[in-house]
Amino acid sequence: MQVELINKGPDSKIGLKYIVTLEKDGLGSELEISNSNSSPLQMTGSILIHLTVSTPEATYAIGLERSNYYIRPPFESEFILSPPSKDKGLGQTWKSSVKQLFPGWGTNNQNNEVERSQSDSEDTIGEETDSYKQLKERISLVYTDAPRSFTLIDRGRRNSVLVGRNGFDETYLFSPGSSGIESYSKYAYICVGQAAVLQPIVLSSQNVWKGGQYLHNPNL
Repeated sequence: MQVELINKGPDSKIGLKYIVTLEKDGLGSELEISNSNSSPLQMTGSILIHLTVSTPEATYAIGLERSNYYIRPPFESEFILSPPSKDKGLGQTWKSSVKQLFPGWGTNNQNNEVERSQSDSEDTIGEETDSYKQLKERISLVYTDAPRSFTLIDRGRRNSVLVGRNGFDETYLFSPGSSGIESYSKYAYICVGQAAVLQPIVLSSQNVWKGGQYLHNPNL
């Protein structure tokens, strides 16, 4: 099954298509953005997916060893693709397009921008040393050179998911940790996503950009 959401700006200069594909053993999410304007479009944002797990403690990420990462605050639900100057000119057109296609998506206010700028300067950089990373601790990491695909294993459910990406250069991984899990036990989850938050995507005039995330369950 495939669902497509399509929208264009008021002057049809910016096109946005969001495609969700559901198969028996997989789920794909893809963004396609076209820029017919005379100026380039700079974008930051992400595609996020929440996965239910038995517990974070029983969940492992395999294949991220030697990938560099930044420790970041957890992504907010209103985090969206938007150009820097979203309240003027091209930015306002883009904001209008996104709002029409995804009414539930929000935009960041000035205070949020200041807070984000302050948090950016406090980022901690590291290198992943664990090839079999247990997600029992609370983490919020943006990997800058992760493999195009890696695997998430839930030993509690004896299940695994292959996570793949295209178009994006960054991978996001979040775990709420196992501390206090008794308060949300049956709703235990982790979050994985493909992102452009540290380095914006620049879409030049008259070009099209595509990016997406793909999940494959080899157990089905």
